[in-house]
Amino acid sequence: MAYVCKACYFHIRALRYVSKSLPDHVARIVACSIVGSRLDYCNSLFVGMTDFNFKKLRRVQNTLARVVLRVGKFEHITPALIKLHWLPVKQRVLLYKQALITFNVLHHNTPMYLRDS
Repeated sequence: MAYVCKACYFHIRALRYVSKSLPDHVARIVACSIVGSRLDYCNSLFVGMTDFNFKKLRRVQNTLARVVLRVGKFEHITPALIKLHWLPVKQRVLLYKQALITFNVLHHNTPMYLRDS
């Protein structure tokens, strides 16, 4: 968990320097592709994780949203997450990922062991 947060903050700091010279839509794409993919990588393994670790990942996501939308430190982050159409990390893990796997099992050609259980 610490490595994921450390790597994300490294890329967020780099994005903070570059984002001022990028158009807003490009900054969003870069943020989702570099940092968002790190948050989503193997996130199905986070299902039994403690709330303390989810808070760490949520701080990473909030920091990323502040950099992308240039939101101040003392402004509420919820409107920024809504504007970016980003689910909080815990909901991404517990709701979205499980719903996506279920949808793929029901509607697509998936391994038999998932379909039969």
